[in-house]
Amino acid sequence: MFEDDFTKMLIEHPECKADRRTFSSYMKDLFPEEKLRNNVLSDLVEIGIIRDIESNSELDATFSYRYVKTLVDNFGTGEENAENAVYIWCQCYGKLVLGKSCDLTPHTAKKNEASRAEKGLYQDYFSYQLNGDKSAVTGCSDTNAKTLVVPAILNNHHMKLVETSAFENMWNIEQAVLAEGYAEVGTRSFAKCRNLRQMILPYGVTRIGEEAYALCENLTTCNLVESLISIGAYAFQQTKLRLVQFPKSLMSIGNGLFKDCYYLEYVVWNLNIGKIPSETFSGCINMKEFEIFPTVERIESRAFARCSGIRELNIPDSVVFIADDAFIDMSEEFTINCDMGSEAEKFARSHKIKYTIV
Repeated sequence: MFEDDFTKMLIEHPECKADRRTFSSYMKDLFPEEKLRNNVLSDLVEIGIIRDIESNSELDATFSYRYVKTLVDNFGTGEENAENAVYIWCQCYGKLVLGKSCDLTPHTAKKNEASRAEKGLYQDYFSYQLNGDKSAVTGCSDTNAKTLVVPAILNNHHMKLVETSAFENMWNIEQAVLAEGYAEVGTRSFAKCRNLRQMILPYGVTRIGEEAYALCENLTTCNLVESLISIGAYAFQQTKLRLVQFPKSLMSIGNGLFKDCYYLEYVVWNLNIGKIPSETFSGCINMKEFEIFPTVERIESRAFARCSGIRELNIPDSVVFIADDAFIDMSEEFTINCDMGSEAEKFARSHKIKYTIV
């Protein structure tokens, strides 16, 4: 059975997932007769399904929708082949290799709310305003919707923005998907959607606005796409995110991005951003480690306040400014690892924080 052999390839040759070219080469060697499958599965590698499977907690019809639609619209793939390819990646890599929950079966996407939405069966629920190339969806009247699929085309008009507070306080939403075409998620656009668990963004989103998902207290998954350039202040405040991997495209983040994210455990920073802004991780009590990259020059006010789970932190020489209250209310065991004569050593001495010269 192809799925069994495909799973075996992923386990025995994990390097095959490095990029589209590498993956396609392995497929040609191990499955020379599967030319069509090779093409479609490789297309999914190119548009980022591997990373999204790794970062999403739920692999279901909502997750499937964006990838099926992209394959159909941008690669000319038949809907059935697209559905099957997404299913194979989610089942084989997501469920069998990573052990994640996968509710997908072949052809699921035909039956889910996303497909019905794209065919126009509930587009009339959405309101919008036209403004040239910045037309925006402004809300949804279907207050009982649990799965919200936001179309990018409304009455033949192309939407680019999710307007400020468009879906704020829609308590019933559990999953939300933006269709391909959106570039910006506006300020407070999904704030206080208290039952929202999963958010799927399309490639092409460049900005997430301030407080976009603030107080979405059950949000566990939001894919941060490689097109993303900026995230506004307090965008994910008091959510249930556990793992965050920033895309390398990201150039700026606002204050308090993960303030009071009590469940946050691990963040892959890998950014060329020169500061850790104020209150970025304030109250992230379950975060046990964090790597400060040598691009960081400033650690600002309350950046790690109340991060009581962190026992030690390496602070590189690149850091030339640390706010007085950057590390207040830490564990009694908290230790700064630093170089002799560095700003970090001076800070530790003056604030009576344990430190180790490395």
